[in-house]
Amino acid sequence: MKTLIYLLLGLTACSCNSAFTGGENKKETEAESPYTPLQSCLLNHMSHPVIDYPALLGQATGSKARVYKFDQSSANIYCSIDFEVLDDRSHLSKICLDTATIVFGDHLDEYISIDGLVLPDSLGMIFRFPADQLTADTTRRLSGGDYSLTLAEAIRWHQNQYVYNGPVLFSPEPTNTVIIPNLTPTIAMPGSPSLRRLVHKIVDRNSSKEVQAQQLLDFVSEEIALKSSGQYEIFFRPHEMLLSQKADVRGKQSLYASLLAQAEIPYLLVYLELGTTIAVRGDFTNNNRLSFLHEGQEYSLAEPSVESFVIGQTEMVDEYKWSKARYVQYPGKETRLFDLLNQDSLDFGSVEIPLSQ
Repeated sequence: MKTLIYLLLGLTACSCNSAFTGGENKKETEAESPYTPLQSCLLNHMSHPVIDYPALLGQATGSKARVYKFDQSSANIYCSIDFEVLDDRSHLSKICLDTATIVFGDHLDEYISIDGLVLPDSLGMIFRFPADQLTADTTRRLSGGDYSLTLAEAIRWHQNQYVYNGPVLFSPEPTNTVIIPNLTPTIAMPGSPSLRRLVHKIVDRNSSKEVQAQQLLDFVSEEIALKSSGQYEIFFRPHEMLLSQKADVRGKQSLYASLLAQAEIPYLLVYLELGTTIAVRGDFTNNNRLSFLHEGQEYSLAEPSVESFVIGQTEMVDEYKWSKARYVQYPGKETRLFDLLNQDSLDFGSVEIPLSQ
């Protein structure tokens, strides 16, 4: 199997990238954070354009103020607000706990200047305030297309309460030089409230599990845009991809697996020489010869990064054939990894310390 080594972006307490912590590390991080769980959650989404999506702060706060940027080095949030609504200070109190901490920019001709930033006044008035003064209405919902969740649910996502969690990289054996991206930390456990609501919208609950698996696959492949993360491997949680409505290949696989879990459809993670894919258990047609038996059950490959993929029918390159598979994995807190060459259940050693929030 080819050596798979993936670079990870460094994370801070307010990074947008998914973080996976557990046990003592999590408690220590929470104790050291200068922000409340709500603030950490919102700052997490505002920190990087890959996750940032339109009207985030408007949805969360009800304010007409727009985020310009979050400067982690100075711990300040920079926003803009239209001049015509500036006099209505209620919009400012919806986004900032203490409006006395707000600093407005200087208006010079057709420009606004603040902290060395010079911006056109077409953006409205530019202002900043300390990030620890950020607030929001926790009864409001965040929405991305057909998907929505409460802010309380968003906080639980940010604290990794809905995902399996764990190390993002592993080696089948501690002394092995082969490094494999572990998809399970990003996969949602069954019963995740916002995902269950979405699944109920997508699938026909009177149909077979095979039909439901295809309906969920259609949703991920067609409704979530495929966007590469470039040279980095960024591990996004399902709600982040649904809110932004975009994901890379591995993100789409994680999201599809998460939706399958809510529909109670059994699946496997399959590790091929070229990377990971998903296999769904069920009685599908086998026209593309991408079905196989594992532990007496029939599985068919389902690749959500391929547009209009039909389980059992869509042809793929030889690298997706079952003969190219090396490992399969059942996701879970105590995940099992099988070496298909000898059918052994393997222990694997973490090669990446769980990342802090």
